[in-house]
Amino acid sequence: MYIDSGADMTLIPSDFGKLLGMDLSKNRSALVGVTGSPMKVSLQSTQIKIGASVQEAKVAVALRNDVPYLLGRDGVFEAFRITFEEINALTTFHPSRRSMRRPVMPKPVRVRAVRSKWGREAFPDAGEATFGGQRQDSHR
Repeated sequence: MYIDSGADMTLIPSDFGKLLGMDLSKNRSALVGVTGSPMKVSLQSTQIKIGASVQEAKVAVALRNDVPYLLGRDGVFEAFRITFEEINALTTFHPSRRSMRRPVMPKPVRVRAVRSKWGREAFPDAGEATFGGQRQDSHR
């Protein structure tokens, strides 16, 4: 999953939305991204869990599967102070006290990026991350 500060909301492919039990026939819309071409999506609200922090977020589920997983700003960027350490290929999510749904302050979640084919990034040691209340393998 890419962390995309330019994306208003998180984007996931159709099959992943179905896996989470989302009804993709509802809330249909078209979004325009950096390519300028409209993409048909189903707009959903779900919970995103990063470390011990659970946040409500809007998620655009593409009605096709050839899209990247993008972690967008809504529900995430206001809940965390995110630091990128390019030299160490490390991204850290520091939870914000103001947006915590739980009273206990969790530890920051550190994600080490690993370069794979064609400059894509994979996060094999990202720890626990969930969408829609169901735990997902971090090896995406």
